[in-house]
Amino acid sequence: GFKMFEFDFSDGFRKILEKISKKDPIMARAINRKIKEIISRDDRSILAYKNLRHDLKNLKRVHITEWLIITFEVNLNENFILFSDIASRDEVYKK
Repeated sequence: GFKMFEFDFSDGFRKILEKISKKDPIMARAINRKIKEIISRDDRSILAYKNLRHDLKNLKRVHITEWLIITFEVNLNENFILFSDIASRDEVYKK
């Protein structure tokens, strides 16, 4: 049967999401919608999200807006996703 991914947020992700929720509720809603979309994928369609390059290649990324990106890590064996960061586009590649 099909089941949604289990998921959690890193502390950093949670903090940033809380900040955004206070400053920009509409953006926070967009992020939450995207999280729901990601966790309701199956183990095939989850692979459609792009991986980051180089030493971040176990992380996938998805754009919320043109400049805001969330990164997350997928563990298919455990059916688990960790949402790791919310960053503006240039930040993701600086780290």
